[in-house]
Amino acid sequence: MNENEYKVASKRMRFFISLICLLLPQKVKHWLLIKVLGYEIHSSAIIGLSLICPGHLIMKKKSWIGGLNVCKDGVELLSIGEYGRIGNLNWITAAPLGVKSYSDEVDRKPMLIVGNHSAITRRHLIDCTNLVKIGKYSTFAGFRSQILTHAVDLLDCKQASHPVLIGDYCFIG
Repeated sequence: MNENEYKVASKRMRFFISLICLLLPQKVKHWLLIKVLGYEIHSSAIIGLSLICPGHLIMKKKSWIGGLNVCKDGVELLSIGEYGRIGNLNWITAAPLGVKSYSDEVDRKPMLIVGNHSAITRRHLIDCTNLVKIGKYSTFAGFRSQILTHAVDLLDCKQASHPVLIGDYCFIG
């Protein structure tokens, strides 16, 4: 099996395990995600009825992911700090590494990092084609708000991405 076939098989397995975990009790879900996928999930963290399948997941003490969220497999890292929260009905997506549209962006990091005591409320679209970092004690709120890390570079006629960094103690709504 070559490297590309291995990556495809790994993504399929991650998706399948995440799908199985949808309805499992927290302790069984945690065990499966930690032992099989190698995720780092604190015993007090909670994952609701959500399809979460990033490359790697870190959930610290008392962090929480609500229900009906989707985190697609193009996201390399989803990290939620202590007491961090992702509400309900959010869509977290990214163009995976290796996509030709972004091949010249060698430092691109498709990640979502939510700081300690920070929150993403409900019904948002978060594009993590490049890094999205929300600092500590910050809230991303509003209704159907979007964070986009990519756009068309009109000068070069190609896709381009840049990180979105939200500082500490911010309210975005």
